[in-house]
Amino acid sequence: MTKKIFPLVLLLLLVIPVLAISIVAADDWPPGWVFTPYWPPGDYPVWSTPGGALIGIQEPTTISTDGSPIGDPMFYSATCMDSACNEILVSIMTFPGGTWGEMPYNQLVIIKRTDWSTLAGAPTATPVSLTSTLTSTPTTPVPPTVTPTPAPASCPADVIWQAAPRAEKVGAFPPNPVVRGQGGQGLTITYRATSFPVIRHYWVEVDNSHWGCIHTESGFEDDGRYGVSPCSAGWEGWETRWIEDKRCEEHVEIIPDPIQVNGRAGANLRENSMRWIETELQQRYPGARVRKPDWNIPIRVVTNGCAADGQCVMVAVVHFPFEDPGWYDLWAEFQTAGTAYTSPRLFRYQSNQPQAVYLMDSTLLPNW
Repeated sequence: MTKKIFPLVLLLLLVIPVLAISIVAADDWPPGWVFTPYWPPGDYPVWSTPGGALIGIQEPTTISTDGSPIGDPMFYSATCMDSACNEILVSIMTFPGGTWGEMPYNQLVIIKRTDWSTLAGAPTATPVSLTSTLTSTPTTPVPPTVTPTPAPASCPADVIWQAAPRAEKVGAFPPNPVVRGQGGQGLTITYRATSFPVIRHYWVEVDNSHWGCIHTESGFEDDGRYGVSPCSAGWEGWETRWIEDKRCEEHVEIIPDPIQVNGRAGANLRENSMRWIETELQQRYPGARVRKPDWNIPIRVVTNGCAADGQCVMVAVVHFPFEDPGWYDLWAEFQTAGTAYTSPRLFRYQSNQPQAVYLMDSTLLPNW
C-alpha cells in the first residue's frame, strides 16, 4: 500500500535559463548556501546525466527555486569534485509524482564554476556555451510582508472560575427502616460530596526582545530560510535592528479545594407525622408520644481525597437510631477548605422526597 504526499518544490527545467540573482562574488566561491537545500530564489544552470549517472553524456538543465527546500532536505548533499571546488556534485532526493511511499529517485547534478562566473561581481572567465546567453540582474529575495503585532499595554488580570460543589445521597439501608424499640435499628445513609477545582487563568509578560536582521521595506525578520544572514552577506535592503518583542503568555493553574471532615447530617420529622403520633397512634397505642423528632449528628468519613485533575471527593455515612415513626426530611452539610484565591464553600444535600420510618405494624403510617 502506498501513501500520497504533496509534491516537493523542485523544478528541473530543461531550458537555458536567465539567472535572476547575483550573489556570487569573486572571493565567495563556492557560495555557502550551495551546501544546504535552501538556495535563494532564482534559476541556476547545472548539468545532469540521463539516469542520474556520473558517467555519460552531460546535459544542461536548470534548477529553479522560490527559496523552498530543494528536494528532501534530509537527503540533500553537495560535495566539491576537485580541490579547487571548481565543480560541485549535488545529490537531490525526489519522489516520482511527488508522493511519499513510492520508490524515491536520486537526482545527481553538477555545478560548474565557469557557468556561474558571468554573474555580477564574479571573477572574469570565459563562459561555456551554456552560459553564453546568461544575463545577471542584481536582485534580493523578496520576503513576505509582515504586520507588526503591537505590544500589550499590560497583561490581563487573573480570571478565577470554579464549578459549584455537589452533595448527593448514594445509599440507604435498610430499604424499609423500623424504629428502635420495635425490633428495628434505625437507618444508615451514605452520602457523597464532590468539590471541583479552582481554575486560575493568569498572564505573565515575556520579553523576547533581540537583535534581528530586518528587511527595511516589508519589515520581515530573517528566519534562516536563505541559508545565510542577509545582513551578514550585505544584501541590499536589509539592516540589523533591535526588535522589541514583549507579549503576555497565558498560563492555567488547577487548584484543588479539599472537603473538610467536619460535615454534619440530620433528619427532621414532619409536622403532619408528629400530629398523627399524638392523635391517631395514641388512640391505638395509649402512651404513644413524640420522642426525638429532630436529628443533627456528625458524619463519619469513609474516604476523602483529591485526584490528579483537582477534583476532591468525600464518601461519608451517618446512622439515625430513629425512635418515632413517620416521614423524615433528610439533609447533610459539607464545607470546602478554600484556596488562596477563593473562600471556603458551604454546600448542602436536601432530600426532595421524605424518608419513611415504620413501626412493626407497617400499615400504620400517616400521609406526608
